[in-house]
Amino acid sequence: MDRISALPDELRQRILTHLPLKDAIRTGALARGWLDLWKGRWAHRASLEVHLCSRNDPRRELDALAREPRPRCRLDRFSLIVDMSKLKSSELQGFLDYAAECGVEDLHVETRNATAEEKLNFHLPLSSPSLAWLSLRRIRVSSMHVKGARPFHALEVIRLHSVHIGEMVFSKMMSLCPGLLTLDLRDCSCHGFYLYAIPTNLRSISVTECLGFICLNVKRLPSLRSFRYSGDFLEDPFRLPRKVRLADLYIRFAYSVSIKYNARMLSNSLPKDLSGLNVLTICSNDLPSFLTSDEGSSRLPNLSLNSLREL
Repeated sequence: MDRISALPDELRQRILTHLPLKDAIRTGALARGWLDLWKGRWAHRASLEVHLCSRNDPRRELDALAREPRPRCRLDRFSLIVDMSKLKSSELQGFLDYAAECGVEDLHVETRNATAEEKLNFHLPLSSPSLAWLSLRRIRVSSMHVKGARPFHALEVIRLHSVHIGEMVFSKMMSLCPGLLTLDLRDCSCHGFYLYAIPTNLRSISVTECLGFICLNVKRLPSLRSFRYSGDFLEDPFRLPRKVRLADLYIRFAYSVSIKYNARMLSNSLPKDLSGLNVLTICSNDLPSFLTSDEGSSRLPNLSLNSLREL
């Protein structure tokens, strides 16, 4: 007998407040009465966006947040968009501290002013154990507070778009995210970057159009299912696990792979078996002559595409 579903909606919503957002949404599969119940689990706003324009006073915004009663009401998502040049790093940290007090699960920080991007430096909110999704756009990550930091065991997704970040700082960030499943680097400034210290249970990696050179050492990623790479064809740009079963593969090199040397590097980088692919995307490569030549075809991995759904 389903006694929980017989409870009033108010009580079931109160139960859902004790679950992470993704688990609360999954309860919609239990029965028709649970389908959209998670949407009303908070009596207050579940998402907050602070958009700082030139006419806004950051201190006034922070003071308004500080006046909210404690303990803070929990937030599913907090978004901070900075469209001004006078925001201080200490003020940025004030907004991040508020989000941490609210137990935020989805954190987004974005700057839309070039001056702000050059000045502001993001630090992981170390008091956010519930953080599951981190998205940064046009901001610097030039240092990282790690002394005494506890791992972010709930953090599963990191998306960095147009972010200035160094190799050492990136390694420290990865060391704090042992449960990371998705890593997305797009248009980032990563000069002399070697991605070695990445969590071993990653399922999806995207490195697209990043400045500088990035070398990926992803040999120890048995759970990898999606790999997307776009950029310069440098020596050994990546080397995927030979036994991995990729479902989604995207490759875009700036140079042709029909050249003998590049063909050998591509073949050495790919898994031996691509028969499990569902989606295959290959852009801006001179592939026809490579695919039809005896030398090229001899270096290709197993291209049995029986599982392919999208090309």
